Amino acid sequence: MANKTQSTKKIHSLLEQSVKESLPLSIRRSVQKNEVLHGTVLEIGKDWILLASLRDGGYLDGYTALRIADLRMVEPEETFLPILKKDSHWPPKKPAKLDIANPRTIMDTAAAQETLVAVFREATRPDTCLIGAPMDWGKKSVWLLTVDPAAQWENFLIKLPFKDITRISFGGDYETALLRVAGAVPSPETLDNGQ
Repeated sequence: MANKTQSTKKIHSLLEQSVKESLPLSIRRSVQKNEVLHGTVLEIGKDWILLASLRDGGYLDGYTALRIADLRMVEPEETFLPILKKDSHWPPKKPAKLDIANPRTIMDTAAAQETLVAVFREATRPDTCLIGAPMDWGKKSVWLLTVDPAAQWENFLIKLPFKDITRISFGGDYETALLRVAGAVPSPETLDNGQ
């Protein structure tokens, strides 16, 4: 099962079914072969999809954007569907004005929702997730101000090329709690920009 890959047609069919029916899915990707993500597809873009993320127990937990090119196995996951349908927040809705055209638009509009973004570069750095706020944009990259593991804002920016970004999560319980502990995003004037 871990090495199996579905046809692109089958993957797109299940993604579209998830959008129409609020059907939860289990998703495997080529960049993290042993990881299974759970969620309901809210939108399918040209290169990215947006999920309402589900955590263990079938609870809604923010949003995740994934590159379509990385998807290799998509399966219906209906275990918690009867419970989800009774939840007042079901079916989940796409955040207002969220644009999933590319990593920049995803992060920019997610940050406007007053949430931190978790950025994954799994193809180049499989065990690294950076959580923070986008502070500046280049033509092909974002400058991210990160929160360290002790929930403190760093005083420098990290440059992330858009081509390396494979997944973006935001609005989940962890990002929300981390922002509460770290406090408001510092102003750019307080940063030393890595010097």
